[in-house]
Parts: sequence; structure tokens; C-alpha cells
Amino acid sequence: LERFRRELFGYAMAFDGLVIDVRYNGGGHIHEQLFELLGRKPFGYSTRLGSGKLIQPGEMYQGVKVCLTNEYSFSDAEIFPYGFRQLGYGKLVGMPTNGGVIGTSNYQLLDGTTFRIPQTGWYTLGMVNLENSPTVPDYIVDIAPGVMATGDDPQLRKAVEVILGQLQGK
Repeated sequence: LERFRRELFGYAMAFDGLVIDVRYNGGGHIHEQLFELLGRKPFGYSTRLGSGKLIQPGEMYQGVKVCLTNEYSFSDAEIFPYGFRQLGYGKLVGMPTNGGVIGTSNYQLLDGTTFRIPQTGWYTLGMVNLENSPTVPDYIVDIAPGVMATGDDPQLRKAVEVILGQLQGK
């Protein structure tokens, strides 16, 4: 999370488009914090004596955003693309997620064995359970076996195409 924040408000600020890649991500629980960082809106300006106006908040990314997702995105990496679209942050590119959204907790037995028990469900605003409900991208782009080994990434290529298309005329 801290690395994302540093990169978003560091070198990413120099670019008009941002690709957020959650492919092959097993999850976690940081989607709310990511949304807070991505959703910052301007509310005013500040000025310093002898300088021009500065937009507030100072840390705010205003470029076009696209999220890459695939069938190997699980749990929070499925909640994030769903919320990304729901909040209007941008388009989704890739393959539908797996539908493996469930919050679990670890428990340990006396012999040291650990196991996980499902405890938290995640739902859309319309009360559709995200468990067994894959998030389907706006642009479905499959990757044939062996293609990534050649150095090509058709999903990333499409994400950049979508960003460039949205930037045309701006």
C-alpha cells in the first residue's frame, strides 16, 4: 500500500494515464485505502508568496485510469476491480476474475496445524454476492499460452490503447 502511494504521487504524476495491474494477485484487504488514494478530488487552491496557485489536495492523480484483471485475481484483487468500475475510476481490461471472494480467518490447533474459516462475505450494492460472481472486464482480452514468454502482453497493450483513446482530443 505504501509503495503504491509513493509511486502514484511520485513518478506517476508526470503521466496522463495509469494502468493498475491486479492480475495474478491473491488478495489482501487494502481496497478501501486504494480507493481513497485514487478518488481524491480537487477542493481548492493554495498560494505561497511569490508563487502561483497549487491545486488542493496536493497529492491527487487526475489522469485516465485503467485496471488490468484476470482469472488469477482473487479475493481483494476481485473486490478492487469491481469497486474501481463502480466508483467510475476507469475501465477494466483482461479476463473475468475467478469469483473467489471471501474473507477468512486463520486458526491454529494445539499441534501447530493451521486452517482458515470463511467469515466475511462481500456484496455489490444490489446485494449480489461476489463469491462465485466473477467481475467481467469492459474489454475481454485473452492471452494464448506461450504469448507472454515472447515478451508480448496483449492485455497491457489493450489497456494502453484504451487510455490513449480516452486522451485523444484532450
